[in-house]
Formats: sequence, C-alpha cells, structure tokens
Amino acid sequence: MKLFLNILIVLSCLSSTSLSFARDNQSEITGDQHLQHVKDYVVVGPNDVTILDPSTHQGSHLLFLNRCLGGLDLTPGQENSRKNHTPHARVPLTLDPYQHDDKSWTEVVRHVRDILYPFNIEITDQDPCVNLSEGETCPNHFEAAVCGSPANFGMNVPGLGGFASFTCAGVIENSIAFIFPLAHNGPRHIAETVVHEVGHNFGLDHLFDCSDPMTYLSGCGEKYFQDKNNVCGTFQRESCSCGRQQQNSYQTLFNVLGEGYISTPPQLSFVELENGSIVDIGFTVRAEVSDPDGIAFVQLLVDEEEILTLDFGPYIFDTPRTLFLGEHTVTLIAEDNHGAQQIKTIVVSNDITSDDEGCHSNNHSALVALIMSLGLLLLRRHNKIYTPISNHAR
Repeated sequence: MKLFLNILIVLSCLSSTSLSFARDNQSEITGDQHLQHVKDYVVVGPNDVTILDPSTHQGSHLLFLNRCLGGLDLTPGQENSRKNHTPHARVPLTLDPYQHDDKSWTEVVRHVRDILYPFNIEITDQDPCVNLSEGETCPNHFEAAVCGSPANFGMNVPGLGGFASFTCAGVIENSIAFIFPLAHNGPRHIAETVVHEVGHNFGLDHLFDCSDPMTYLSGCGEKYFQDKNNVCGTFQRESCSCGRQQQNSYQTLFNVLGEGYISTPPQLSFVELENGSIVDIGFTVRAEVSDPDGIAFVQLLVDEEEILTLDFGPYIFDTPRTLFLGEHTVTLIAEDNHGAQQIKTIVVSNDITSDDEGCHSNNHSALVALIMSLGLLLLRRHNKIYTPISNHAR
C-alpha cells in the first residue's frame, strides 16, 4: 500500500508541471543509433541537420507556426522544414491536426509573438511554401509543428509535451520542432513549449530558472527569456551542455537574431461617439481598430470599471442600463500582438436634463405642464363631489 501511494505522489508531481517532457531513461525514441535522446531534445549530427555558425548567422529570421490543417506528412531524411523531412521519422508518417479550436490557436500565436518580441524574428502561421508567385521558391525557415502526439512517432512516452533537434555546433537551419498540444494546459503553456523547443534548435540548454521558457519548472507565472547568466538544470542544478558554465538564453537569441521589431500602437477611434456626446441609457460603443501586427484585444471601461474585453472584431460594446444619470468617462484600450497599447477616453452624458434647447428640455416642460393640468382637474373634481354635501349640512 505504501509503495502504491509513493507511485501516485510521483505521478502527481510529474503531471503538475506546465512543460511535460520525456526523461533520460527514454533513450531511443526514434530507434536510430546515431540519435541520442536527452530529456526533450535529440542530439543530432551534421548528417541529420544543416548547421550554421551562430556568431555569423546568415540564416532565416522566420518562424512558421504550423497547426497542420489536414495533417502533416513527414518523410525520413535530413531535417528540412521546406520539404517536411525529419530524421526523427523512421518511416513516412502523418501528424494529427491541432486538436483545439480557432480561438485557442489565435491565442497560441499571440503568446509566441509576445515571448519572442525582443528578437528579430517574424512569426507567421501561414505556410511560406504555398501560394508562391512564379519564380519564387520556399524560403528557409524554422518551423514549430504544433500538432500530433507521441503515438504518431510510435513513441510510448506518457506526458511528452514535445521534442526538438539539438547540437552544440550551432543553429539548426530549416529545423522542425514538434509540440504536442494535448499535453499542455491552455494556449500560454503551448506557446511556452513552442519557444522552448525552438530554443533547442538555437543551441539552448535547459535552465534551472522558473521564469525562463527553457525551464522544466512551473508555478511562477508567465515565462520570458531572462537577460542574465543562469544555472542549467531541469528539476535540479546540472552542468550546461557544450562546455558552458552558465547560459544566458536572452543574449544567445539576441546574438543570433538581433533586436526585434519595435511595434507601434494600434490605430484606435470611437465610431459615432465623441467627447461631450449625449447618449441614451444602455448606449452602445463601437470601436474602429487597425494594426499591422494584429489586434490582441480591445477593452471597454466606463468610469474606470471594465465592461467587456473582446479578442476579435467587430468591436461593439453595450453599456449597462444601470448606469446613473450624469456624466461618464468612456475608455477604449486596444493592444496589438506585440503588447503595444493605444488608449482613448471621452466623456459622455446620459442625463436627459443636460440639453437646454433640445427635445429633452421640451419634454421636461411638457411634463411639468401635464402635471399642473392634472392637478387642476383633480381640484375641480374635488369641489364637485364635496360642495353639495356641505350645502346639505347647512
């Protein structure tokens, strides 16, 4: 009984991590003798991949996030994202499509862009090898295949969240990293695994730092590449690969890719409403938004209280009918996929007495006149009913 409980505790600890990977004892996930599996990456040789010198990187600055619509066909061979060749397939195989919905996928793409924002790398979920013009060829690119499962590769590795090629010799050009969506808890965890596995293609080892995407550790919030020298390790401190004493994941990527694109805030405006507008109770707010980097969300606040956040358009908001009569500050916040924000605020009024000359004022005067008329009518009725009684008494 005690042994059974210990096994349950171990399984619980393993399943609680946000990034689940194969362990050291899974040494032959492909069956190829020239591939040595270490944790969630596979150490490859020059015959398996194309390697570029990271100090003079002249390779790609494009990362294709592939959700594998209709499945992804892979064939054995030297790793090549342009041809869907991988040394990790012993026979031709097909990966199952991304198993979650469109909204989840949109979030994955947004989070990957958010994490890799500091670096000069373009993120796309459109296949760069299709819809080419005449004379164009498929460009070199890194690829993250966010689809499939370990079973597609014939692997029996419960909890494996993904794997990628790794070498100490340099950057793996035209690499394909594999991320298994069902092993993760939500779009952010999937995105963190994407950059983790792609990081291995750039020669990054695991870090014993919960805040960095190259970690196995969890429970410390969202992960970003840390610009500091870190100790390597998974669930304990370990020596770094490739003879390094420590690793700075941020500087490693920066030295290869360079500084990232500086995003400009979205273009944002109110439709129909403007500062000083008179509005009805339960008025509608419409926003017009555009940004070349895509819109992550648009949020409406009234009197500094959040009303609604929309992740996609059309950006139309209905305000509560319980708002008090008077002036209200109305704020729109738009954020693009790189985290740049634009904020617009106006003041409107739903007080019907605030328009001195308009129909609201006329309605108010008419209401007063109606009340006075009703008062006179009631007074006359009162006299007709009670006066005769008074005369009779006399």
